[in-house]
Amino acid sequence: MRPENISKIAECLKKLGYEELTSIQHESLRHIFRGKNTVIIAPTGSGKTEAAMFPVMLKISTKKTEPISAIYITPLRALNRDLERRLKEIAACFELRVAVRHGDTPSSLRKQLSRNPPHILITTPESLNYILLDDALREKLRNLEFIIIDEYREILESKRGALLLTVLNLVEKILGKRVVKIALAATLSNIDLAVKMLSLDGDVVVIKDPGLRALKVDIIDPVECTSEECKCISESTGNPTLAARINTILELARKHQHILVFTNTRSLAESLNYLLRQLDRIHGLIVEVHHGSLSKHHRESVEKAFRERGINILVATSSLELGIDIGHVNHVVQYMSPRQVVRLVQRVGRSRHRIGDISEGTIIVTNNILHKLEAEVLVERALRGDLEKECVVEKPLDVLAYAVALYVALNPSGVHREEIFETIKKSTLYSNLERDEYFKVLDFLVYTRVLEARGDILKPTKKTRLYLYTTSMIPSSREVNVIDISSDRKIGTLDEEYVVLNISPGDKLVLAGRSWSVLSYDEREAKLYVEPVSTEFSEAFIPHWEGENIPVEYTTAIMVAEKLRSLKNSGGEVPGEVLEQIRDLGDNETIYVDYIEDLRMIIVNVFGGSRVNSAIRDVLRYVLRSLFPYIRFEIHSTPYAIVIRFIGSINRRIIDQLFNAVKELDKYMSPEIIGLVANSSNTLLWRIYQVGQRFSAISPGAPVSRKILEAFTTTV
Repeated sequence: MRPENISKIAECLKKLGYEELTSIQHESLRHIFRGKNTVIIAPTGSGKTEAAMFPVMLKISTKKTEPISAIYITPLRALNRDLERRLKEIAACFELRVAVRHGDTPSSLRKQLSRNPPHILITTPESLNYILLDDALREKLRNLEFIIIDEYREILESKRGALLLTVLNLVEKILGKRVVKIALAATLSNIDLAVKMLSLDGDVVVIKDPGLRALKVDIIDPVECTSEECKCISESTGNPTLAARINTILELARKHQHILVFTNTRSLAESLNYLLRQLDRIHGLIVEVHHGSLSKHHRESVEKAFRERGINILVATSSLELGIDIGHVNHVVQYMSPRQVVRLVQRVGRSRHRIGDISEGTIIVTNNILHKLEAEVLVERALRGDLEKECVVEKPLDVLAYAVALYVALNPSGVHREEIFETIKKSTLYSNLERDEYFKVLDFLVYTRVLEARGDILKPTKKTRLYLYTTSMIPSSREVNVIDISSDRKIGTLDEEYVVLNISPGDKLVLAGRSWSVLSYDEREAKLYVEPVSTEFSEAFIPHWEGENIPVEYTTAIMVAEKLRSLKNSGGEVPGEVLEQIRDLGDNETIYVDYIEDLRMIIVNVFGGSRVNSAIRDVLRYVLRSLFPYIRFEIHSTPYAIVIRFIGSINRRIIDQLFNAVKELDKYMSPEIIGLVANSSNTLLWRIYQVGQRFSAISPGAPVSRKILEAFTTTV
């Protein structure tokens, strides 16, 4: 490229605000321009998108590569919208075209993309598969030089990410050329694994921001109202501690003008938004909400309004945790513990979203000692850079089935099954794949007529593309409407998972503050019919399900337990009310079992984190069902406890047996017992439902019952 052209590009970029390159942008320019696979790890707002795209665009412009020259993959459509706007501005400096292709792209624009493809195509993991299946667009991929993967940590930890990385390895074989792969992440703890997953040969340059973004996080536990204003809010809500938390958010908004408030669930985001909006007229603050269930139009308008400083308080879920550009955030509030260090770093990292700034945030917790200690542990780990390890599922067979079908579809004349096996085995994800596992997947695809086998040659069938277009690595699940049959009125909603696995006709449940008797469940319409009933509290189920809850890591739970033990041993240094809270709690050395007679409830206080405690929950469920098949109970787990509530009467023998089971947990950890526990657990049944969808054995949105799922257990 001529020097005058370089100067012209530099001047253009300066007009966009890029006065000079950052250290990671300098380093990435050197490596990516030379064709090196690269992982860039840098905090939100550090310019890592530009670190990838400046050298990519410069190389395409220098070589005058024909479209499609680069594909930029993000896990969220919302990120695609935001990226298109930003990258078009930058690409104009290099005289390159940028476009988006995802599931919402109208057919007219898709045809236009085929006729006049862009140099850089922004898409999602799923849409990449459809692009490969599009004959016209696939032909344009012969020019492909770069693949950029955004939010790489999200990709590593999901089945859709596993499919993407598997497909990318196959793409190189299909194209018959090496493609430079660039992965971007705000946080990565297992860098060796991330490198191996990106490239078959492991030839990857890792560029890491030399310093952690400075964080300043306060933890606040507002327990009472002290101002007249807060007392007014208390009268409005009828809950003094809730009023104190709401008032804290309002005070932070007045101080910082534009704040982002994160919650862990959509329902909590809506509740908080509702409460704040009741007060916004009084306080002159503009409040809005943003989450994945809201319309695209609403989300885009809210993002734009916040960027333009037209919103003071924006309540959001993980929908704004990633890199969507919403402009300068003065302060981040996390409402309740974020439950994970990675979430805390990502969310607080959205504040003061500029290079060199200190990210500031506040965690507002309840007067629950475990919530407070968890928040403290997460902040301490964040300041040390001690992040949760990425969790990658090894050799997922549902992902393998889709990848094999896609590869065969792209080779209609047929592919030898050994060729696919040898190609797949090269990847880190499938390095331990056994031949018999692979052949069982092939047998299933042939049995369901997704593929045809002629000896060792696999060929596509009429059903292959239907399978590829209708199967998703994101399993669907429905909300069940609960209907009062006497008035035909909707009284609430429950998760399909909870209804299918836990509810039967005749059960009594509590919803909307009343007791109801379950009459029937319409699987096709996803409606649970109930009628009002007068019953004792101890005779009714209280719906409980994990839903959107973020899992807490074992390490975090143990550190909370250690803090708790330290408090117990600190003597008179701890206030009496705190000692009262922790007196009957376990710690890192002790499991407490507490029986609350009035509620017919047993609480097993064990600090195992979400996954360990869900396993203990399933063991205890198995023990109770094996020893006492006729008793009725509900059981659920939290990161710090397993809660069992009995429906109806309970005798001392049941309590003693459960206590013994907790003392002898090791006895139930043999592979044989664990197998029996797993086969009898609700967790397995719902996992079968999800995997069944990925294998296309169960159609998305199809009616499902417990009996159907139990029938599938014989196939595991």
